[in-house]
Amino acid sequence: MHNLFQDDMDLLGNPESRTRRFWKATLIVFAAWTAIGIMNTFQRFANTSDMRDQYPLWTLARIAMLSQWLKAVLSLPLLWFVAHFPVSAANWKRQIPRYLMALIVYILLYLWLRPFVVPNLFYSTVTGVPMQYSPPFSEMMWVSFRSFFGDLIYSFFLTLFAAYAWEYAKRIKREQLMQERLQARLARAELQALKMQLQPHFLFNTLHTISNLTCVDSSKAQQMIARLSELLRLSLDHVTTEAVPVRRELDFLHTYLDIEQTRFEERLRVTVDFSEETLDAEIPNMLLQPLVENAIKHGISKRAQGGAIMLVGRREHDRMVIVVSDDGAGTSNGTRGSGIGISNTRARLQQIYGDDFAFEVRPTERGMVIRIDIPFRIHSAVMQEASA
Repeated sequence: MHNLFQDDMDLLGNPESRTRRFWKATLIVFAAWTAIGIMNTFQRFANTSDMRDQYPLWTLARIAMLSQWLKAVLSLPLLWFVAHFPVSAANWKRQIPRYLMALIVYILLYLWLRPFVVPNLFYSTVTGVPMQYSPPFSEMMWVSFRSFFGDLIYSFFLTLFAAYAWEYAKRIKREQLMQERLQARLARAELQALKMQLQPHFLFNTLHTISNLTCVDSSKAQQMIARLSELLRLSLDHVTTEAVPVRRELDFLHTYLDIEQTRFEERLRVTVDFSEETLDAEIPNMLLQPLVENAIKHGISKRAQGGAIMLVGRREHDRMVIVVSDDGAGTSNGTRGSGIGISNTRARLQQIYGDDFAFEVRPTERGMVIRIDIPFRIHSAVMQEASA
């Protein structure tokens, strides 16, 4: 069983010192027993309403509070005992004698310490008034034993119950935290796998284009090789980056479009219209390029006269809305809307935003419209630069 004095900060990778954990546990234990002592004080005060001279509130409070605080002191080693000797289905036969011994020690310590801590009131059996009487220590222990034996057993098992409930709650919290961490690692692994699948995809298409141009127009092939080199450099600069500012994503996209326009020339017309306030917004790395590539491959390239692609980005309240549309091949092409770029983009958005996104693909008679709706957030790097 995990140490009951261990603070929850241990679960977050920032363990506190042993002394600080001890004092925090002590504070919690004393707060709990103090609450019980306050309730016990007012209960006794209500039960002795006809004997205010003999039982003033201050006397009842001293008896109740000091008695509960003594239990609080004894609860601390009991918590340590529970932490180091937990009971389970496999060891309960071996642990039960230990717990019986702990109960005996707990009772004996309380009976031995109580006369030194809690004031004792002795009354005349005839008049019922307090007596100026100092009984021997053994008599005080015996009176305490007769009066509080049942209460001590109840307090012992109450402490055990609280200790196991505390440990159970902490174990559930640890398991939830571990599950969240595993899910986050799985999401990152799946996202990285999607990116690794996507990057070779557009690289293969570009190399295939260069190969075709080598025999037809070597100068264009050389231009594409230079631009591909720049594209790969930009890609490697943020290969492990999950999110980038819009302006950085557009720089990457323009480099990619330079390659494609070398291939298609006037057959490919691209319009990019992002408002100024969206340029510092955070979007997933390589979000736009696969969508544009999908439009070129399945739309523009299917028409002899080529076509146009338009990218629009706007902020709508606390949302970032991006629309990618083209006037290439329409719904007659069965592959539209099912390419690797679209499927991977949808999967990536799901991994990053959960259910807090919209990804709509709407084929038209002449082309395709893709609408992305994600939370609007300023990229952290931009915020750091602004604060500096």
